[in-house]
Amino acid sequence: MTRHGSAPQDAPPARETQLERDALRIAIGVLAGSPPPEEALARVAAAALAGTGADLAVVVERGVEGILRVRTAAGAEAIMPGTRVAALPGGALERAMSGRVAHAATVPGQADLMEAAVPVVVDGRNAGALVVSGARLPDGTEDRLRAFGQLLSMVLVRVEDRRRLSTLASTDALTGLGNRRHFDERFHVAVEQAQRHHHPLSLALLDVDHFKRINDEHGHQRGDDALAEVARRLAATCRIGESVARIGGEEFAWILPLTSGDGAEAAARRARAAVREAPFASVGRLTVSIGISELSLANDASDLVRRADRALYRAKAAGRDRIVRDGGGEPVAR
Repeated sequence: MTRHGSAPQDAPPARETQLERDALRIAIGVLAGSPPPEEALARVAAAALAGTGADLAVVVERGVEGILRVRTAAGAEAIMPGTRVAALPGGALERAMSGRVAHAATVPGQADLMEAAVPVVVDGRNAGALVVSGARLPDGTEDRLRAFGQLLSMVLVRVEDRRRLSTLASTDALTGLGNRRHFDERFHVAVEQAQRHHHPLSLALLDVDHFKRINDEHGHQRGDDALAEVARRLAATCRIGESVARIGGEEFAWILPLTSGDGAEAAARRARAAVREAPFASVGRLTVSIGISELSLANDASDLVRRADRALYRAKAAGRDRIVRDGGGEPVAR
């Protein structure tokens, strides 16, 4: 994580005043929602670099299973984001990740290099660290880093908040699947990618048969429980890269990238069997009707949805508990 460079000089008072103003400006921007999180992180790293006269400033984040990776960096030899790093025993990063401030000191095994670090705390946990290194670091480096560490904490809290809000906004509360907004976003991306790379893409629309009768006979709570179980079974049927969402009432949409009409029909048979194979608690056995269309037969994304919806309508009109595939003309029941 460390880099060699020229010896810095202590920042003069005027420069410290400007850095304080820069830090305040960053803080105000973060609280106001701008700049975007990644840009805000990069600005904090750059300000920490300038504020300490270091050669390198690195924001390290603790990821899945405790793995440490570079989130952003600043300096002439900045490390690429996503690079995996190790906390050397006795080093600044190790101290910071344990929640302690690492005062400016030489790097273990490298007498010509110094480093300092402060922890970055998010929601009461050590989420990462801000580390600076250089041939020489001025006295009080760690004090200057504390303010930037607090700024990083603020930025990462905002990132977490936005992630939570985005998840809530795109998740169906009852089933845990994506909602209509989630479907629309994923669907248009999938169509764009399929068209760009000339890959097959299919869409399946599924509807739980006679669901109004379930609510009328068993009550809405048991109906909701049944819908949640249908969602669980459908999600278990999905393969990597596919996406199923609840798009309204008892209707679900299943995006099938890299899948032809034949493949989508096979997937639909698996889904129909998953719903039919075992009774649902308190409401008995349920079935689904499924309409399928493929992008190669559609004019655009909207037409693909219309074709799948038309096939679903035919499936229900033909007696339900069946799969109807759009064949480019009249759908054929399977």
